[in-house]
Amino acid sequence: MSGLFRRSGEFHRFLKFAAVGAVGAILNLAVLYALTQLGVFYLLSGLVGMEAGLLSNFFLNRSWTFKDRQARGLGYVLTALYRDHAVRFVGIVLNLVILWLLTSAFGLYYLTSQVIGIAVAMLWNYGGNQWWTWETA
Repeated sequence: MSGLFRRSGEFHRFLKFAAVGAVGAILNLAVLYALTQLGVFYLLSGLVGMEAGLLSNFFLNRSWTFKDRQARGLGYVLTALYRDHAVRFVGIVLNLVILWLLTSAFGLYYLTSQVIGIAVAMLWNYGGNQWWTWETA
């Protein structure tokens, strides 16, 4: 199975997805930190940070990771954006639960909690994007 994953180019695609995710994670963490330092409650800051990262990831994945699956037109982009957010909704919920649980219940630093939440949500997000968001019609 892993040989097929590599031969089909999906391993390379996953590496691109992970690199894009790293950019989104840095943006996510920067927004979370900045807003929290300005006095915004960390869960709200985390949600705004996640959305900033998601939008960044969507457009980077569209132009690089899943470039071969692009159709043209605003309708396609809006449909893919909707699908991306629908897929990532589960990732967002997972991320927020982990952020809250590790920070409030276990006393972990909120940025550390967010990094763990991002890592847990990544596999779900890749699968959903691979098989639904960027599917070719």
